[in-house]
Amino acid sequence: MRLDVCDVEFAYDSDPVLDGVDLELERGQLLGIVGPNGSGKSTLLRCLNRIIEPDSGAVLVDGENVDELSREGIARRMGYVPQQEDATFPSTVFDTILMGRKPHVQWRPTDDDRATVTDVIERLDLEPFALRSLDELSGGQQQKVLIGRALVQEATVLLLDEPTSNLDVRHQLEVLDVVREEIDDGMAAVVAIHDLNLATRYCDRLAMLHDDRIVAAGGPEILTPETIRDVYGVDATVTSHDGRRIVIPERPLSRSEDDGRGAESERRDGR
Repeated sequence: MRLDVCDVEFAYDSDPVLDGVDLELERGQLLGIVGPNGSGKSTLLRCLNRIIEPDSGAVLVDGENVDELSREGIARRMGYVPQQEDATFPSTVFDTILMGRKPHVQWRPTDDDRATVTDVIERLDLEPFALRSLDELSGGQQQKVLIGRALVQEATVLLLDEPTSNLDVRHQLEVLDVVREEIDDGMAAVVAIHDLNLATRYCDRLAMLHDDRIVAAGGPEILTPETIRDVYGVDATVTSHDGRRIVIPERPLSRSEDDGRGAESERRDGR
């Protein structure tokens, strides 16, 4: 499996959000999209599976242009996990996950479809909650259910939009452990994520999104005091623990420092 994002651009009205974004991803890799609020992380994920249509550029899955696929065809290749989902009607955990089989169901769910759902529920340790309503679950449990719904699509790429937002530390780790297990079993995933230390712990590669474009991409080593200062406007110490990069924010830049940072960024970009 290979995902190629080629020169994707998108704007809301005349306000650019993505400008010439290029990314690549292979099976067994977890790619983290990091950047400040409003940098376009969620928009990028929605462009990948055509929830919103980019203004230009292409997204290829194993060489197939997503533009040429039906909604069902996209869903067979990409599973999408939103930040949260407000249920419009009561639904059990089992039925919510079963909805992920829609791209494969011709008329009504088969015994094989139900077996697939049961298997995912067991893998996610959701058996005690299978017949409970989704709105009775904690935030972390609900996030596992949304991941389960994406997994039963049997897609090759998983797109996750800030899956750890509003979760406590335990549930953050549990949710990302689930994602990491799927990656190690052969899936590929793109995750928009705020927490840089979770990103370095779980992601194989990172892409920093700032000022409408990817400003750095590579392994966790791209997180340096310089790139963090440029992208986030904070001074930070970058150290290591057990072979992992650890980011310790120290202070936000002053207004004059922040203005200077923006001018320097524009000078480097030739704008």
